Amino acid sequence: LYAIPAMGAECSAIKSPCTNVCKSRGAPRTNIPIPVDRQKEFSRLAPCSSGEGEIFVLLCALDYKQTNNPLTCTVDGNNLVELAKLCNVTAMKTLFNEEATIPNVTEALTEMAGRCGPNDYFIFYYSGHGTNMPDQNDDEVDGQDEAYCFVDQQGQISYKTCMRDDDFADLITSNVDEETRIILISDCCHSGSVGDLSKPQWDEYRAVAISGCTDAQTSGDTGKGGICTHSLLMGLENLLKQGDRDFSVAALYNATLFEDQRVFDSAQDITLRESNPGVANEMVWPLVPPNPYTAPMNRAKHSARPSSSYEQTDPVESVQTLTSEQLLALGLSPALVAFIQSLEDEDLEEFSSAVYQAGW
Repeated sequence: LYAIPAMGAECSAIKSPCTNVCKSRGAPRTNIPIPVDRQKEFSRLAPCSSGEGEIFVLLCALDYKQTNNPLTCTVDGNNLVELAKLCNVTAMKTLFNEEATIPNVTEALTEMAGRCGPNDYFIFYYSGHGTNMPDQNDDEVDGQDEAYCFVDQQGQISYKTCMRDDDFADLITSNVDEETRIILISDCCHSGSVGDLSKPQWDEYRAVAISGCTDAQTSGDTGKGGICTHSLLMGLENLLKQGDRDFSVAALYNATLFEDQRVFDSAQDITLRESNPGVANEMVWPLVPPNPYTAPMNRAKHSARPSSSYEQTDPVESVQTLTSEQLLALGLSPALVAFIQSLEDEDLEEFSSAVYQAGW
């Protein structure tokens, strides 16, 4: 999920995935949990609870197998597809690999956003490379636009295949209903402000963007999907264990931060932006599966254990029961394996207390 550093037919100088995934524990972070009002009554519940409204999802995931800088982002895409199907979303469009060209994405965004009504949700999910590009209209403080790195029909990347955040924001706001609840998830580098939610064009919309890192950072690929996506899905699993099926996007964001720090201790700062203050606390997270949910990474850890011990192992605790060889077999880096095996028992108990302290 590393950025294109210079103009070219292919992102040949992109750093290989999963460098700088781990950092020293306790290092300061620029992202902090959002205060959550546990007593808050939501003005609009999610369709799974209220029976009102529909959910429209557009998923883009690219592995860049035709380039010298491949990723494992379709793992993320398939994990989100699985979750969306469990939640019986109204409509879902997927664009994987060579399908994710700018013309195809533009058409899909226009169609899916245009189908949304006042009580609906529109979810855009992207996992792939992200980059910075010179600002074209002087609307960026740092002089750079952020962009999604799509491909051409041959699977190659160039600046011509990148979609600037300006164009992305225009596509959504010119097609979606103002009352639609909008969630943007970007598991890619340089993605902190890729939705441009601070711009005036978003003032009349209810939108939240969760990004894998800040505009100046890179996001890690574990070799089996992105750190941000795995953290979000593990956070979802643990929130559901608390028994409350109506929780805010802010609560899920806090859980995502917790899982990133607990499991990966990554160098990236997963980021949240809002179109207006308080939207993340007011908006209910819509993708809540009806049955007990186990995040894919926890499920993979279970499958690596002997079947006789599966039923007795809590998903949160299973991370410490695997050997180094088993963790490496899951595609984790040696640095990440060393971090996981350094966890003390009290870290495994920390999540429950953090849940209540945060008001989830």
